[in-house]
Order: sequence, then structure tokens, then C-alpha cells
Amino acid sequence: IIYSIKQNSDLKLILDLGQRSFDEYRAWKIAGADDYYLQFHTSNSTLYSLYHKKKNLFEKINHLKYLNRLGYKVGTGNIIGIPHQTIEDIADDLLLCLELNIDMAAFTPFIPRPFTPFQNKPKVNIGLVYKTIAVARILLKHVSINACNALDELEFNGREGALKVGANIIIPNF
Repeated sequence: IIYSIKQNSDLKLILDLGQRSFDEYRAWKIAGADDYYLQFHTSNSTLYSLYHKKKNLFEKINHLKYLNRLGYKVGTGNIIGIPHQTIEDIADDLLLCLELNIDMAAFTPFIPRPFTPFQNKPKVNIGLVYKTIAVARILLKHVSINACNALDELEFNGREGALKVGANIIIPNF
């Protein structure tokens, strides 16, 4: 499918298919995929293991580094406001983005959902998300920062607010 799309169009192809095998990443790159988005959620290994049973943060980071070595433009990011997260964790998340030399970033707000273990936890304050995006813009000067759709759930025109503080792309949700 990737090869066919690239042969029949001039489209840039961004894949967001989760953590997969190294062989799959390589095959998709050979077929013509341009970018890959793989969110790390948190750089705090304790929090990561709490939210991702049986998965390892360092393995996720190795996948991001491998995607970069293959020549993908890499996108990643975290979730702002997850339970037990500290400001230091968010700062470490931003530093990880810098270390990974990414091309795209998304700083997604935590919004609890019904019928999940975190349904009764408070949603993040949008001001914290805006501050994170603002600091990210200073730190990650040439990175495309997504004003994600979930911001509109926190505040009317939340995506526009993110654009005002440093985000520079919107991905429409059709």
C-alpha cells in the first residue's frame, strides 16, 4: 500500500502505527514512508511501567532512535497531566525530545475517560499544556509542534491557544 501510494502521488506519508518490529519499520521506509510518529508518553520509567504493563520505556526509546537512523522524520511526545506526574517529569520529557533529535512533537493533554482506571482523576489544566508547548518551542526551535485536537476538549479554541504559544501545525480530525 505504501509503495503504491508513493508511486501514484507526491504525497508525504506519515505513519502512526504504534511500536512495531524493526523489520517492519525498515520495510515501510524502503517502500517509501517518509515520517513515523511514535509517542513515548512519559520519560519517567516508573510512570511508564505503571501505565504500560509489560512494556519497557528504554525499548520505546530504542525504537525512536532506530526510526531516526533509518532516515524517517520522527515524531513523538508525551501526555501532560497524567496522575503522579511532576513538573520535573515534564521537563525531562522535553529534554528527551531534544536528545532524540525529533522533527515533530505533540504534547497531549490528559483527559480521563469513562470506564478506565483513571476515570475519576482530574483532567489537566490547559495552562500547563500551554506552558509546556511554549517551553518546547524555545527548546525545540525547528520542530513541528502539533496543536492537538484534544485541546479543544479542555477549552473552546484550545488548538488556537496552542498556536499562540508555540505550536505550528494542526492535524484536522475528519
